[in-house]
Amino acid sequence: MGCYLFVGGLTHLDFWVALVRNTYYPAAGFISSFVLILLFKKYANLKMLYRWLAVICSCSVMAVVCTAAINPITFMQSGMAFSELGLKEITAGIFNYTLIYNLWGLGYLHIDRSILRVETKNSATANKRLMLEKNNVIVPVNIDDITHVKAAGDYVEVYTRQTSYLNRTTLTSFAHKLDHPDFIQTHRSIIVNLSHVKALSPESKGEYQIILKNNNSVKASRTYAATVRARLAQI
Repeated sequence: MGCYLFVGGLTHLDFWVALVRNTYYPAAGFISSFVLILLFKKYANLKMLYRWLAVICSCSVMAVVCTAAINPITFMQSGMAFSELGLKEITAGIFNYTLIYNLWGLGYLHIDRSILRVETKNSATANKRLMLEKNNVIVPVNIDDITHVKAAGDYVEVYTRQTSYLNRTTLTSFAHKLDHPDFIQTHRSIIVNLSHVKALSPESKGEYQIILKNNNSVKASRTYAATVRARLAQI
């Protein structure tokens, strides 16, 4: 975005006006880019349509802010007093700013989604099975069959539709082994496979009971509840 704004800052006005414009155009662009990227990350759990709308609104607002900040400086350098500036001077070029910011924002969103799809595909296919223990026997278990995982001291209990297994590890380490986009932490000691979720049952203090398709249930604490709801809305 800084490069676009630098090109936009090229002008035939007075040398010092041009110099200053060509300094703060790219500076505004780079600063805005970092701010917008931080905002975009907050939109990651939204549905795609809402994410697009949020990006467009954020870019448009940022364009208006930069226009209102940059134009007065340019006109005052040209000899006008701030009190003489009208709406026309302050908003000059606002359409160009909005177009540039939105093109950049939507382009970034497209790249971000493309990378996410590649990473998700690779992660989903990298590990199809895990070797887990049951009755002192090590057996292969399909990741897709796992409904949820609970921390249990030095072990984790791994549940499938019909049975459960033990694995001597921490919940965090086991989550890395899963490396699958459908698994999400719902409690400090619980990970759930969202593809096995049937419903959410609200409880007090913003918590939920997650009802699984095999009619078992696990807890979603208040810390994770919003993320769980947002992820389920995407499925």
